[in-house]
Amino acid sequence: MNKIPKESIPIAYEIAKEVFNKNISHTTGIEKIVTLTKMKRSSAKDYIYDYNKLMNGYVSKRTINTASFEYYFASILDEYGYNGLINPIKALKKHITYYEYANKSNAKSLRKILLKYTQNLGSPVIVSTQDQLLKNISTLENYLIDGSSFEVKKAQNLIQNGICFIAYRIGHEQRFAPSRFLGYENNDFFQHMNSDIDGRETNIAISKIIGNEPCINDAQEKKYIKFCSNLGIEIRSNGSYGTKRKFWILPLVEDFNQNILIPGDFPEGKLVERK
Repeated sequence: MNKIPKESIPIAYEIAKEVFNKNISHTTGIEKIVTLTKMKRSSAKDYIYDYNKLMNGYVSKRTINTASFEYYFASILDEYGYNGLINPIKALKKHITYYEYANKSNAKSLRKILLKYTQNLGSPVIVSTQDQLLKNISTLENYLIDGSSFEVKKAQNLIQNGICFIAYRIGHEQRFAPSRFLGYENNDFFQHMNSDIDGRETNIAISKIIGNEPCINDAQEKKYIKFCSNLGIEIRSNGSYGTKRKFWILPLVEDFNQNILIPGDFPEGKLVERK
């Protein structure tokens, strides 16, 4: 298969979903993908074909690339929850068996996706140290910098909908991370979307680590609004449920200088770049 640009994957996914839901015909779907992404017709067919097989739990004898499988699984999880992955997991298991037999090789990257989406999450563990907070900040930063379009969107949604935030500086810029994501050990989006997350318990744990409770702070609120504007996030007048946003301030001991904003060099919503 020819290399598919990362930005084409969400377009192909949405059109494949339209075909699956019978909102448009198979032929129209192929033509839309080809027109909007410049994919070859054969690749466009594969994206529609594989979505159908995943959603029905059937074996696919064609393959899309690993990044596309990851995007498909993450998006299905986001839209339909863990129960929505039952058939896709069945289909991926069958596809791996077929692929490895046909190619006489190990489908390592596909097996990683399978493991990620079938592992037993268990109960999330609340953070108890500043190092654990910093690790989660780093994870969120990486989603914003190097994440797939799905991961960037989810990170932006968390920042948009948060109520309590840790404020931290990178260079001369104040940045913000929501407590509901930071408050559990080794958090990531898969765990976050499939666990009972309670912001009240994370706020208690974070307050204990930092040494004070989050407070309404007009100066930090203005910086939060600027931060959201730089990220291309639509700013809500208040947090979720109309609650006033509150902030902790955390002096960073970890170096995030590689994430400093370089104005004007990035497409909308892309704030930072690794050196």
